[in-house]
Amino acid sequence: MANTTKRGRVAREDVVNAILSGIQKAHKDYYRMSGGLWMWHGPEYWVTTYVAKALWKICGDGTVVAEEGSSKMMKGAGRKQGRPSQIVRGKRFDIALYFANGEPRAPIEIKNQGSSEGVLKDVKRMLAALRESRLLFGAVAYCYSKEGGKQKNAQEKVKDYGKNLSEKAKSLAAKDGCSAESKICVSGDAADAWLAGCILLERKPGNKRG
Repeated sequence: MANTTKRGRVAREDVVNAILSGIQKAHKDYYRMSGGLWMWHGPEYWVTTYVAKALWKICGDGTVVAEEGSSKMMKGAGRKQGRPSQIVRGKRFDIALYFANGEPRAPIEIKNQGSSEGVLKDVKRMLAALRESRLLFGAVAYCYSKEGGKQKNAQEKVKDYGKNLSEKAKSLAAKDGCSAESKICVSGDAADAWLAGCILLERKPGNKRG
């Protein structure tokens, strides 16, 4: 059972590490439960639940909400006047991370074996949330697996996937005066490999609002 205590402010690096550990635990447990199936066979909400529990464990009670309405969270974070952009209007964030005092901290999106286009769409959603409110950071987490081939082995393929996402996310973030830092954890071998990845999107110093 997760802790039932209040914690101090948790560093963003620890948030990223908790997200990655949640994905890895989700993969491990699904593999055992299913009798050998990898996570890409399973539902995305399975991963989301494990990530939420990992964040709860380090951040404490009252800090993690699953399937939070984007309008509610952004309003709490001082959404600027005007109609929000379509990419966030009427949507839900997979996970909403709050401070212990109830103030919104960061939205988090999860993708399980999604296309790079799907992950980057979530990156754009996070950037819109940063642009249109006082939220300082958001994260897009993903897991991805691949079999090896004649040209590249499985580990090379998943690493290339993570590198490609990292480069494209940095380019998108720069246009909004934000930074995008990626971290990946690769498991498996040359025949079959998978990765857990997290893209941390932050507003750069001096960029108070878009």
